[in-house]
Amino acid sequence: MFSKKLLLICCTFILNSCFSQIDSVFFTHLSKQQLKREQKTYLSRFDQQSDTTTYYLAKHYFQFNDDEKFLAINFENNPFLQKDTSLIVNFSIEYLNSLKHNTSLWFDRPFIADIKSSNRLNELKSIYQLSNNPTISTGINLPNQLEADFQFYRQSYKKKGWISGSLSSVVPGLGMLYIKKPRAFLSQFVMVTGLAFQTIESYQKFGIKHPLTLITGTLFTGFYSVNVIGSILAVKKNRLERKKQFLKHASDYYAITYATNFY
Repeated sequence: MFSKKLLLICCTFILNSCFSQIDSVFFTHLSKQQLKREQKTYLSRFDQQSDTTTYYLAKHYFQFNDDEKFLAINFENNPFLQKDTSLIVNFSIEYLNSLKHNTSLWFDRPFIADIKSSNRLNELKSIYQLSNNPTISTGINLPNQLEADFQFYRQSYKKKGWISGSLSSVVPGLGMLYIKKPRAFLSQFVMVTGLAFQTIESYQKFGIKHPLTLITGTLFTGFYSVNVIGSILAVKKNRLERKKQFLKHASDYYAITYATNFY
């Protein structure tokens, strides 16, 4: 392994001495071999301000998940990056996956909005717009594989936290049933109503000042409050989970459908 890396480094300096521009074949070889350090060393030998070097640095940062440096690159002023729509599509597919990246840092960039020549990229932008507001109309027909996920997300997006909390304040756990979580509803209903009956029974037998009544009453009050507040927060959590599921499946779908050679 050591000799292999040493050979690659030697090749780097030989190539730099022979060529004034980046050798795409050599860069591709380093990418396929996942040689991060060697690739970065190779690129460091060239003018860091040039559009060509920036283009390859973007690919380098993206491949090795250096999001901070990748997103710091000025794509708007780099013609090499803007013309490579297949590469932009690859970037966009990866950034759809909200479990891995914050999609807004990529799709809200001005040059993404200006690219209109790629149908694939327009579809991906539409998916991103739907993820922010599933009630809008983007004119895109979702594939069957994604339609079900999208409808689940749209339904959860329309749910209101105050309605969920109000329902749970009337019937413990009913807010969870409102967002279609029957198991959570059942567990909350059994726990809170069980404590309520214990408190009432203790009060009738021992009075309000008895330690058992005070303990069960305190537990009932605490769990009842958690039941109401939890139902409100669950609406937001459920919406986020559905959004992530939709984007994750969309990313997987388009990665297969629009598979392109990153290298």
